[in-house]
Amino acid sequence: MISRRSFLKTTTAALYIPATRAKAEASISSLNQLLDSFAQEYLDTSPMLVSSLGMDKGARKYQKYLMDDLSPASLDRTKSMYRDQKNRLAKISRESLKEKDKISFDVISYNIASNIDASQFDYGAGSAGQPYIISQL
Repeated sequence: MISRRSFLKTTTAALYIPATRAKAEASISSLNQLLDSFAQEYLDTSPMLVSSLGMDKGARKYQKYLMDDLSPASLDRTKSMYRDQKNRLAKISRESLKEKDKISFDVISYNIASNIDASQFDYGAGSAGQPYIISQL
């Protein structure tokens, strides 16, 4: 015969586990959607990246013959994009993610932080590893 206490423990655990799993899956889903939107934002701001990845076909074919906009106004928009991405990423709880998703979270966090740090200097293309507007690479 099952006691009332055992029944309540089992029932509570049975209700808690799916709720926890659903919350974790929701966090992973929102992280994946956020990373997809970040990728689209990067592609929208860099036609040269689109072409270098061979994605200048279909919906992005208009970017095939464009160059990156390196004007001061565009660099300011890019800096704003980095800050916005950092704020949106901060809304996701890292602790609610699975281990492999924590790695993606950490990599993107580091990338955004590096870009924000590099963009404080008003020269070049405004991101880490591109200190000059003109490069022979």
